[in-house]
Amino acid sequence: MQDLTNIHTEGAEPNLEWMRVEPAEIITAEQILKVLADTREEAESLKGKFNTPVAELTASNLIITARQSIDKNVYISAMSALYGRGNKSPSSEEIDNEMREVRIRLGPKIDLIHWAGFLTSGEDEFSQISREALLDFLEFEIVLLKSADGTIGGIRDAISTLRTVKQYYEKKLDLRNSGDYEEMFREPPEVPEPSQDFRIRGRKPRTRRKGKNKDQVLY
Repeated sequence: MQDLTNIHTEGAEPNLEWMRVEPAEIITAEQILKVLADTREEAESLKGKFNTPVAELTASNLIITARQSIDKNVYISAMSALYGRGNKSPSSEEIDNEMREVRIRLGPKIDLIHWAGFLTSGEDEFSQISREALLDFLEFEIVLLKSADGTIGGIRDAISTLRTVKQYYEKKLDLRNSGDYEEMFREPPEVPEPSQDFRIRGRKPRTRRKGKNKDQVLY
């Protein structure tokens, strides 16, 4: 992804190639397919080195790509608006102001990626708003792929992958909210050594004095 800070030079005309992208898009079907393919390769190369689940790696890469795509489209939409008003050589301040207006118009989409990104980056404690944002984002992508051009290869496999990722997070987040999530990561209880079998918290084994009732246990 090209660095947005280097795209525009004040007084110079922008790269018109960027104007062909639909400003309303967050992420395209082609981008999703590329992310899924790249993630498979990344997961294969990391096998045995890291324990990050492939589903989490996939969601994180999709969010990163969506965020970059929004940044790109905010710039394109702002420049298109300035050009449409006859401003062929806008200043940096004019561009910033126009981009601010575009972000306001795209607010819901930007908020969606913003909150979902907290969850995939591990910075959020599974708040309800982040949970809903991530699941909505994954569903959004599934719907997008379903409506994509049928000539694009790999659509069905991609939809299946996204459904798997969504199900993974639904299960994980439901476990987390139910309080059972921590149980998944607790170490198994330590098995005591034979000599410790009858010692609890440093106490001596329980015994009964001869002739005493079995309920009268001494320590």
